[in-house]
Amino acid sequence: MDDRILEIKISSLADYVSATAIFERGAGFRGVPDSEFLLLPTAGRLKPGYSRPGALWLERSMFVSFKQYAYAFEKTEKYIDLAILGQHYGLPTRLMDWTVSPLVALFFAVRSHPDRDAAVYVLDEGHESYARDEIPYADFIMNESKPAMREFLKSKFYRKKENDLEAYLQFILHREEFSVVRAFPKNISPRISAQSSFFTLHIDPFTPLTEHISKKIIISKKLKKEIFFALEKNGIHEFTLFPGLEGLCGWLKTVYYDQCLTGGQFD
Repeated sequence: MDDRILEIKISSLADYVSATAIFERGAGFRGVPDSEFLLLPTAGRLKPGYSRPGALWLERSMFVSFKQYAYAFEKTEKYIDLAILGQHYGLPTRLMDWTVSPLVALFFAVRSHPDRDAAVYVLDEGHESYARDEIPYADFIMNESKPAMREFLKSKFYRKKENDLEAYLQFILHREEFSVVRAFPKNISPRISAQSSFFTLHIDPFTPLTEHISKKIIISKKLKKEIFFALEKNGIHEFTLFPGLEGLCGWLKTVYYDQCLTGGQFD
């Protein structure tokens, strides 16, 4: 773990609520079911035998195919909207999901991997934020990073150094904090509003995010089942976070099968 990230271990749901109450609005939270998981977007999680060029080729190919076939379900031409939609339905992208709700993040941390300690990462406000329409997502996956980054930053920072734009761009392209930016989507899917979502866009999908991660809250595997059902009783469950039939069925399984009959995924 990065030595700059403070770890906090909680002992109950109430303890977690107290630990997260100190953060100001604007902080982001991401729950992971295994505390050893790195903060990498799905496009950068290399499988055994995959090279980085191969992973980038797969990313581009899958995105092009998704754009072609998804039009029947979501009629948008904006690449960033398609990337956000694909991310919510499992497409590998350079986006990583976050939420402004600590309890939503906790749900994603405790819902699976019952044999592993979970974690919730806390992202502070250090990254630059961009509106959805300012992000030319296609440039990042279709071309090399630097030319795309140049165009991405040009409109954002042009007025800061109009007389020396080229030198300014060369300066900021080598600053680490510009390798990751926040992206705030419009509500193209009910899941986005239900989960209070925003995203980080990773120019380099292979480098784990460590900058501006201020806290890592550890949840023991022994607490996962207890917290999962406590969240369900308080309205944080599959149906509220995944509006639709898929979420409804997942929630009903929790209530009628997992909880009442066998304990389900936790046993």
